[in-house]
Amino acid sequence: MTDQEFSYEVFDRQIQALINQGMLLVQGCDDMTTMELNLDLKSFYIKASKLCVMADIDFRLQHENFCRERAQQNIDFRNEMTLFVVGIFSPFINRTVARYQTDGRFEGVKADLFPYSISEVMPWFKEVPEINFDGIDTTIEAARIVEKEMKKKGVVQYPGITHKERMWMLFEIYTLLCYLLRHFIRMDELTHEKMDLDEGRQMLLAHLKRFAESPEGSRELERYIESLRFDHDGLLTEQLLRTAQKELRKEVPQRLQLCFMRHIDDLDALVDDLAELGEIDMEDFCELIAAICKWQLLARELENLSRPQLTVEELPNQVFCTMLHDKRIDLRQLRERIRRMLPLVKRKNHWFCVWSVLRFRNLLTTEKFETFAQQMMSPEWFGSEPGVIPFTGDTLREYSGYFTDCLYTRWNAKDYQLYLATHRKRKWSPTLCDRFTRLCMEMDEEYRSAPED
Repeated sequence: MTDQEFSYEVFDRQIQALINQGMLLVQGCDDMTTMELNLDLKSFYIKASKLCVMADIDFRLQHENFCRERAQQNIDFRNEMTLFVVGIFSPFINRTVARYQTDGRFEGVKADLFPYSISEVMPWFKEVPEINFDGIDTTIEAARIVEKEMKKKGVVQYPGITHKERMWMLFEIYTLLCYLLRHFIRMDELTHEKMDLDEGRQMLLAHLKRFAESPEGSRELERYIESLRFDHDGLLTEQLLRTAQKELRKEVPQRLQLCFMRHIDDLDALVDDLAELGEIDMEDFCELIAAICKWQLLARELENLSRPQLTVEELPNQVFCTMLHDKRIDLRQLRERIRRMLPLVKRKNHWFCVWSVLRFRNLLTTEKFETFAQQMMSPEWFGSEPGVIPFTGDTLREYSGYFTDCLYTRWNAKDYQLYLATHRKRKWSPTLCDRFTRLCMEMDEEYRSAPED
C-alpha cells in the first residue's frame, strides 16, 4: 500500500473491525471447531498485518502534519487498544499458555465433519451428475456426494495446522497487536507534546516543498507568476515584485495574517508563533503554505534581478534544492559541507546516514535513492575522490521502513525493537538504530560546523 492509496476512513474502520474480530475470537475460542479456529486465526493475522502497514503510513503522515489533526482519534484509539490488548487479549494469552503447558495442546473443539466453503465445493460439483441445487437438504446431500468423490481422488480436505503452529500464530498476532498499541501511544504523545522548534521548521519546509512539487501547487505558482507578467506587459520590476509580496497577506486566513506579516522572513519565529496558536484548521494552513510559496517565488525573481550570474548552476544537480526559504543554496558550499561528513563513512551503508542528515535539513528535492547515489558518485561530486567508499541506490533502499518513516531525530531504540519483532527484518542488527542515530548526530555536527560564506 502506498501513501496515495491510504485512507483514514478505511484505517479507522479497519481498526474497529480488528477489535470486534478479536473480541469474537476471545469469546468463542473454546467453542470453535478446529477448522473455525484455524480460519479465524489466519483471518485475524492477515488483518492485523495489514493494519500494521497502514499504521506505518499513518506514522509518516502524522509526523509531517503541522496541524496535529488526528489528536482526538489518537486518544480514542489509544484507549480502545489499551482496553482490548491489555485488558482482554493479554489475559486470554495467559490462559491459553497455561492450558497449553498443562495439556500440551491448543486447538478448537474436534468435529467429525466440518462445513465446506463454496470455493472448496463448487469446482467438484461439475464432476457429480444429476444434482439438484434447490433447497438446503439437497445442497447438504450434494456436499456428501462431493465428499465421497474427493476421498476417491485422494484430495486433502483440510489443510493441516498443528497445535504448535496455532500457538505460534497466536503469539505473532499478539506481537502485531502490541505494535498497534505502541503506535497509538506514540501518536497520542506526538500530538499532545509541545512542538520542537527545529522539528517544526523541518516540517514546515517539507510542506512548502511538497506544495511546490505537487501538480496542483506547481500549476498554481506558474499561473500566479504568469498573471503578474500578463498584467504588467511581461515586465517584472523590483518595485512590482515587492508590492506583490505585500499583497500576499490578503491570501492568508485572518487568524494567521499576523504571524505571516511579522515573521515571513524569519522561519524559526514563524514556526514558534504558529505553535503558540494551538490547533490550526488544515484548510487555513494550506492557504498559508500557498502564500509562503508565492512569497518565495517572488523572492527568487528578486534575487535573479539583483544577481543574475547566480541563475546558472555550476554543478550537475538532480537531487538538491536550489532555494531554501527564499535563499539561494550555493551547491559548491553544500558539497564542501557534505565532504566534511565523509570521513565518518567507514562502510557503504554509512551513506544512509549522510542521506538521513540531508533529508533532515530539507535539502533533498527527491527521495529516490538511485538518483542520490548516481549524483554522489559522479565525478563532479565525490565519485573520483580517493578514499570515498562507493555505494548504490540498493545500499540505501535496504533500510527502507523504520529508518525512512520519520526523521532521524525521532528514531527510538524501544520502538525499533518492536518494529524488528513485527516486520521480521532479519538482516538488521538489534543495535543498528543506536549506531545509526549516533552516526547521524556526528555527521550533522560536522555539517553545521562548516563555515558559511
